[in-house]
Amino acid sequence: MQMSLLFLGQPPVARPATASCFQDLNLNLIFEQIQQDCPVPIKDIFYQPLTTIEAVQRRQAIFRDLLRPAGYQLMAHFVTAAAETAAKIKQAHHDWTADQQAADLLTALYEQHEQLEKLTEALAHFQPQSLGLQKLQADLDTYLQAPATQQLLTMMRTLTSALVQVQFYLTINGRYVRVTTNQLAASNSAEVATKLFGPIMTDLSELYRPNASIKTAEAVNGDTSLQANIVVQLHKLYPAVFTQLTTFYQQYQQYTVPGYEQVVTELNWYLAVQRYTQRLARMNQLNFVLPTLVELGAPERIEAGFDLELAYVQAGKQTAVVPNDYVLNPNEQFLIVAGPNQGGKTTYIRMIGQAYYLAALGMPIPGSRATLHLASHSSVKKRQPS
Repeated sequence: MQMSLLFLGQPPVARPATASCFQDLNLNLIFEQIQQDCPVPIKDIFYQPLTTIEAVQRRQAIFRDLLRPAGYQLMAHFVTAAAETAAKIKQAHHDWTADQQAADLLTALYEQHEQLEKLTEALAHFQPQSLGLQKLQADLDTYLQAPATQQLLTMMRTLTSALVQVQFYLTINGRYVRVTTNQLAASNSAEVATKLFGPIMTDLSELYRPNASIKTAEAVNGDTSLQANIVVQLHKLYPAVFTQLTTFYQQYQQYTVPGYEQVVTELNWYLAVQRYTQRLARMNQLNFVLPTLVELGAPERIEAGFDLELAYVQAGKQTAVVPNDYVLNPNEQFLIVAGPNQGGKTTYIRMIGQAYYLAALGMPIPGSRATLHLASHSSVKKRQPS
């Protein structure tokens, strides 16, 4: 998955978060609010506005796919599962024993592979319209069919099957614990128990029911000394299996799916933006729209736009946010905004500035309809109204 869902080619140079335009337009606050609802760091993405209409339209197409409930649910389920698996992979390297590290890594990587298979199948069923998600589907399929991936899958299946076959029996006599593969010892134990307790019990199955009152041993760094010592004995009983397990860990302890972490982060960005905009739209009964981008000099307008930070502050309150329109005709280069103090001039100007910047991120912007040009952001400044 050597691709990006956010950028075409090399990502643009990030603008400094300390730039005055981000403070003047309340964009820093908006980005922080979106980040708060996201489990992975995504805030840096907001400081990399796109520089071509094609790149913006690519992001907008992905947002349209995610506006379909099935698309959103598919990706939300995947990033949640991916986060859980990533935590398991990380934890595997901190387990107490080498055997536990290897076994947990095997389980986590197998789980990750199954997630990617399910995502590929789900995308094929979903039939995304965006080139970005279509490319993701194709890259996933290429990765899953690659010889190196198939080799890993074969090794995981073989090793998992071998571990399932590991069976053992414990003979406990006081503090002495014997580990054996001898089934006769277990059979004799059941026979002795039946002879001793059979005459006084109406249901012999109670003999083999786990005793819920017996507490399990407390774990030490994810394992217990008893369990660790049992595994040491299992090495002697199943040397080939544990040699395979050790070899697997040595070979794949640093393994990562190419581009996997980047794709998960970028999908989290799309989902976080969508949750944020849809929540504000619902709570304020307002609209968001993916603007149509035109070349500089064409008519530009925003219908029913509003200040995003104001909508966030007013969300759920009785005071409604009043939307406004913005129009810039082809023969006009600027607008003069005049009016009394506290009349809303600054809020109106901020609404326009936010719209142009968010449009360059490929995001939905406040409004019911919008046509804008792609601002260069080379000199984005907010001028105080006179």
